[in-house]
Amino acid sequence: MSAHVDVIQTDWLAGQQVSVAEVHLRGEEILIDSVDAAKWTPIVERALDQVDGSLPPGQRVAGLSNVLKGSHLFATEAHEEGECPHKLGEPVPFESLPAEDRVPA
Repeated sequence: MSAHVDVIQTDWLAGQQVSVAEVHLRGEEILIDSVDAAKWTPIVERALDQVDGSLPPGQRVAGLSNVLKGSHLFATEAHEEGECPHKLGEPVPFESLPAEDRVPA
């Protein structure tokens, strides 16, 4: 298995997150899989352009989490497929923390 980065869209009103793109390597080629290539591929490519282009492709992919980090759209840290809580296009509902783990506002 190889490491990849998920691009996650947060829908606060619906209380869920959806992986809208997955970025991984095939050899030295950066690949972008997405639920809507016309919409998400250009966004991911612009974010990749913000990562130091002199880095090897694997480090550029891993660097996405440093440049794509908004409240509604962010990139995860690089992780292996078996460790991935997201499946492309499938919503993951928010989970409430137990009261003892919550931070007071």
